Formats: sequence, C-alpha cells, structure tokens
Amino acid sequence: MLNEEEFEKLLQVSPEHLKPILICAYETGMRLGEILSLRWEQVDLEKGFITLQAGQTKTGEGRKVPISPRLHNVLSSLGHAGEYVFTYQGKRVKRIRRSFKRACKRAGIRDFRFHDFRHTFVTRMRRKGVPDRVIMNITGHKTLVMLNRYDRIDEQDLLQAVSR
Repeated sequence: MLNEEEFEKLLQVSPEHLKPILICAYETGMRLGEILSLRWEQVDLEKGFITLQAGQTKTGEGRKVPISPRLHNVLSSLGHAGEYVFTYQGKRVKRIRRSFKRACKRAGIRDFRFHDFRHTFVTRMRRKGVPDRVIMNITGHKTLVMLNRYDRIDEQDLLQAVSR
C-alpha cells in the first residue's frame, strides 16, 4: 500500500505516459487490464463514470466506476486521439512492467506491485468513511471477506482509533 506522499513521489519520477495510468489506478482501484483496455466510448466525463463491460472484468460482470475530480482533469487533458484512453506515441499502451518497475525504484518504493493500488484504494476509501457496499460496488468485490483482504490496517489507523 502507498500513502499519499509515496504516491506523489512515484508520480514525480514516472514517465509522462505512465502518470495518467497511475492516477487512474490510485483514484479508481481498477485492475491493470481494465485500465489498459479502456476505450473512450466507456468514459463519460459529463456523468462522471467509467463503464466496464462484463467481458473486461475478472468477475465477468460489468460495473460503473466513478471518476474523481483529479482523474477527470487527467482524462480531460488527454484528448481523444484514438480508440484507447491510454496511449504512448499514438499507440495503445499494452504493458507498463518496465517503466513501472523503474519508477518505483527511482521513488524508493519497494515490494509494491501494480495490483497493490487496489489495496491502496480500498484502504483510502475506508478511511474516508465510504460504506463497504459502495467500495465493493466500485471495485467489483463480491464478498466482505474479499474486500477485507484488500483493506490494510496500519499504525495510522491504530492511532486514529484512540484519538477520537
């Protein structure tokens, strides 16, 4: 899991084509495959939703993912040059393994996989007070047991518990 400071540092050292992808992951908790296969026809900036079709998700069920103000700004700035949202030199980004690994190394972040953005998202939403069922709806988790696997409790949470 990344805290906000670590995420911002990661963004600073990332190549330009990777930054929007990282922001999408941080702000939505979407899986890498869902992000890289995202087409502009699935993005509704007016209503503020990304629509994932059934065939695009691990569970095989579609879902609507809300677009945060930060992600809205990023998506608005990308332009609609092609079919896919995330491109590099005019072509769809299909893999980010090397650039992501290098960026993590430059940022001093260890033992962090792209999939860990889902843990980061779930934990951030819980800390904001978002109800479990809403988080589950956004991430596509089917059970509380699975959602709880993604929620991380750390020292910040422990201190917050006794400061209320």
